[in-house]
Amino acid sequence: MSPSENLAQTTIQQCLEIGVREFVVCAGSRNSPLVLEVMRHEIQVWSFFEERSAAFFALGRCRDQEAPVAVITTSGTAVAELLPAMIEATYLRAPLLCITGDRPKDFRNSGAPQAIEQAGIFCMYARDSWDVQDENFDLKRWDGWGPAHLNVCFDEPLLSSGRKEKHPAPPNVPDPPFSEPITKSRSAKFSFIPDLVLLGAIQRKDRSSVHEFLVDLGSPILADATCGLRESPQLSKLMLQSGESVVQSDLPKTVLRIGGVPSCRFWRDLENLPDVEVMSVLGRGFTGLARKSVMFGSLQSLQFEGKPTTNLIRNDQGRQGKLEALFAAFPQSEPALIRSLSKRIPAKSIVFLGNSLPIREWNLAATFEDRRFEVWANRGANGIDGNLSTFLGISAHSAESWGIFGDLTTLYDLSAP
Repeated sequence: MSPSENLAQTTIQQCLEIGVREFVVCAGSRNSPLVLEVMRHEIQVWSFFEERSAAFFALGRCRDQEAPVAVITTSGTAVAELLPAMIEATYLRAPLLCITGDRPKDFRNSGAPQAIEQAGIFCMYARDSWDVQDENFDLKRWDGWGPAHLNVCFDEPLLSSGRKEKHPAPPNVPDPPFSEPITKSRSAKFSFIPDLVLLGAIQRKDRSSVHEFLVDLGSPILADATCGLRESPQLSKLMLQSGESVVQSDLPKTVLRIGGVPSCRFWRDLENLPDVEVMSVLGRGFTGLARKSVMFGSLQSLQFEGKPTTNLIRNDQGRQGKLEALFAAFPQSEPALIRSLSKRIPAKSIVFLGNSLPIREWNLAATFEDRRFEVWANRGANGIDGNLSTFLGISAHSAESWGIFGDLTTLYDLSAP
């Protein structure tokens, strides 16, 4: 049994021991060990796709049963959606127990995906709280005279190997200031060129200088749609266009991230690749990784010499034909739909991509033709809440705007229109 499974088993067992007989569970990945453990017991389980409603439903069950009821959520802004019900439960003195999945504690204050500061988030509206990453805690101290919060930190939740999401930093890499934004540039000259450039969201004012820098650099590029440079004709020969899995074919030794935290899975895989040196620039002060990496305040502070040591561009060109063949063979698949849609949306349109599949499928499948789209997404905490509202705000004065959302994201914010 993996550490995550052990922790989930202990958590649910303690809930049963204090009298919890009903669980309200919400969709998510980080809380999956808890959900699977709950399903192994002959107890009442209610399923919800949206945490705010789930928490109020659990509050209603508390009042009806006059007993503690638990609501289980995934990490990130999903946790914040519980606050209104926690406030109500405080003034009703209702025994509502909020159990929230979390990433390991090492990820805090790093800006890594889906890693917000969950411990203590409810402040005075949690009569008792626990922040646990092992099995050493006791729910029996809670008197039930008001709501409580149990924050449970899991490694990769469904890996039976129990692989950790923390690895030691590579040698000679200085510790970045996780808790404070970068305000001063540090100059550095390197005798190599990065094997791979990852582009996250880049502000409009920075795109011209980043574009010029990338043309001169000549490194392979894996670009998020939100970077504003993905469809640049001048960069097309450097763009990896067959999907991010090509990176595994020739693992880079050095990675330069420019802009916001990338949405690609490879960025998160870097947590487990300590031998890959990571540098970031224009990241608004967040490293985006729990492991140590180097941050620079501006592109002007960096000088590179030499050539990339990777064959990523050649490997990518060999895979592009295979990807096109898959689109043709499976025209009703989601990636093929995205490919077709990206060619049909009028040029110069605003395109807003929901979390978490739409933006990843757009990165994989959308055309690289120069359509001059302005692509947006909410990639701060990567939550699905409020995506439609954000889209409506961005597009309020636009003549042509398209929002592409998954089903849960749409249902979550369906009142936005």
